[in-house]
Amino acid sequence: MVTLAELANLKQLDKEKLTEIIKNSLYQAISKRLTLENELEIVADFETNKVYAKFKKIVTEQDMSLGEISLSEAQKYNPDAKIGDKIPVEMPISKFEPKVIKIARKVIMEKIRSLEEDRIIFDYERQKNQIISGKIRKIDYIGYIVDIGYADAILPLEEQVEGEFYKVGDIIRAFVLNIRKRKKDVVVILSRTRPEFVKKLFEIEIPEIANNDIEVIKIVREPGIRTKVAVRSLNKKVDPIASC
Repeated sequence: MVTLAELANLKQLDKEKLTEIIKNSLYQAISKRLTLENELEIVADFETNKVYAKFKKIVTEQDMSLGEISLSEAQKYNPDAKIGDKIPVEMPISKFEPKVIKIARKVIMEKIRSLEEDRIIFDYERQKNQIISGKIRKIDYIGYIVDIGYADAILPLEEQVEGEFYKVGDIIRAFVLNIRKRKKDVVVILSRTRPEFVKKLFEIEIPEIANNDIEVIKIVREPGIRTKVAVRSLNKKVDPIASC
């Protein structure tokens, strides 16, 4: 069984955020079986890896719901208990009916997925129009599926250079073209055909371009065939042809 700390690390969430998600989701599911009088509280303890519900059962003649306890049962906890009293209880989440647990788990996973998607969008929007590296994880009909860290990217067929072939495990560099939110996830779209990809490669590989001593004026590319690059020097001491 995965611990709370392991789950936080796996999903790259801070403990406070994960605790908030778990507590709110469980409260949402369990509170439907109780009333405000039951004073429900959810506890998620990272140190002990325990998640449980604290609430107060109302003493009644016969317990008819989760939030009630029969008088005879209540008097086992407190011999002086009487009808209408409240008996504090702690209940492990595993003791709740499967339906409640299933609902809570679904809400938790949806909230975690939403946070993951938001983080991917935030991180890779900042890397849009930049070059990143990744490992080919899978090859299918839409193109190469590339592992770029805690997210997958796609190098679609139309963004691949003709004649270039990769196998699973190969490391590639590609241009971050777009970030697309789909129904169930977020995907980063890569390209190796765009002229901007070549320009960024020049900026990485040629210090004079990175330092703005040389300017790339125009790039004309026929992917897999030829690439023509027009450059000019912004520094009289730098020869653009020799540098590039």
